Amino acid sequence: MTQTQASEAHHSNIDHAMRLDKPGDISYESSLQELSWYQYFAQSADVEDFARRVRASIQSLGFSDFSYHRVECQSTADACMITTPRRLSEYYDGEGAWQYDPVLLHCAAKPQPIYRSVVNRYIEQAPFQNEAFSRILKLRDYTADLGYFDYYHRPLETTNGNGNAVLSITTRNIPSHQFQGLVAKQSDNIDLLTRVIDYVGTLKFPQHFMNVDESTEVVISPRPLVLLHVLAKHDLTVQQAADKLCISISTTHKHIAALKQAFGAKTIWGALFKAVKTGLIK
Repeated sequence: MTQTQASEAHHSNIDHAMRLDKPGDISYESSLQELSWYQYFAQSADVEDFARRVRASIQSLGFSDFSYHRVECQSTADACMITTPRRLSEYYDGEGAWQYDPVLLHCAAKPQPIYRSVVNRYIEQAPFQNEAFSRILKLRDYTADLGYFDYYHRPLETTNGNGNAVLSITTRNIPSHQFQGLVAKQSDNIDLLTRVIDYVGTLKFPQHFMNVDESTEVVISPRPLVLLHVLAKHDLTVQQAADKLCISISTTHKHIAALKQAFGAKTIWGALFKAVKTGLIK
């Protein structure tokens, strides 16, 4: 399969998921969809390729731009994970908005999604004004001048490391109410995408998404992975896999113990699922 064909197949899966009225109604199909997203992102050659895949997926859902960062990580200011115009980021930094932006405070404290327009409306209606509020409204006006009228921020507790991860999405040149309607339609896919970015990003590219003392890369030798691959590809029992690889059952169990420890899984099948999600086997 060529890269183009693989990309088309991936987006076909996305389109299928978008047609599900209630993802919970078809749990098996939803699980396959989620697994396809993990595999797609796990194939990223580097963090720039990872960011391109994220943007392509965001755009397939009908949005134009995104940013992604982990609140407590000092190394997530990589420009490749922010697709809005550079001058918007420069203005945000120049205003020192990181110090007083209530959206960031919310995303650091709670895993509930929030619209930028909701925060702006609260500030507009506040019974008093201060310097921080004035700067937020200036940021709103500057952002609107560039064609971005609203943002949807989706924080979640990160699966690796500390604190929350935040996926922020927006669409240029559409009014806020239309944007919010699109978000409502795609909310399940946005939730799924946020989980995938966090999980794959922190495992494959911890130097970009985690602090040094947080890194939890999956380190595992090839032989246990060969066992896992054989189990997955040929649908064998543990004994059958041991026979096929010409290894003893005791060695097989040592490999299984190493796999479960490396992936933080309770069973070999849990390790298998995580190995597929991280792209270590196909």
